[in-house]
Amino acid sequence: MTDRPAAVAKAREQLKAIKPTVAAWGESKPWITDEEKEKLLDHVEKALAWFDEKETAQKLKKSTEDAVFQSIDVKPQLKMVEIQLEKLLKKPKPVPPKSEPNATITVNGTVSLNETEFGSNFEGETNSTTTENPSGESTTDSTAQEPTKKTDDEL
Repeated sequence: MTDRPAAVAKAREQLKAIKPTVAAWGESKPWITDEEKEKLLDHVEKALAWFDEKETAQKLKKSTEDAVFQSIDVKPQLKMVEIQLEKLLKKPKPVPPKSEPNATITVNGTVSLNETEFGSNFEGETNSTTTENPSGESTTDSTAQEPTKKTDDEL
């Protein structure tokens, strides 16, 4: 006879403790959606309403009549809340998206430089020069240097 009120009191305490926990998830677990939080809180409210309904019905009964519910009926009311709560507590933090690779172009670990800006000292390369003529048109002059062959004396 005293088991039922104690079981209901403990269940109510557990259910009421869920509300501040869910409210704190806005900061600590932002990946849990508002819909998921609402679904859990709806289950909490339904369980609390069930307890209210059964306790009210029990108060209207005479002490000689059979009980409206027993302490064993309390745990199944918490089951759906527990399942939903565990699901959300175990929901992992999403993996952050991979960042874009660096925009710098490298070749063999070295930065490629613009030849026309720094000149070229390599044999066989093409040098191009852009000039503007008096009429405002740009012309490009490309000259290719022939690779020089070394003679036997130079080797």
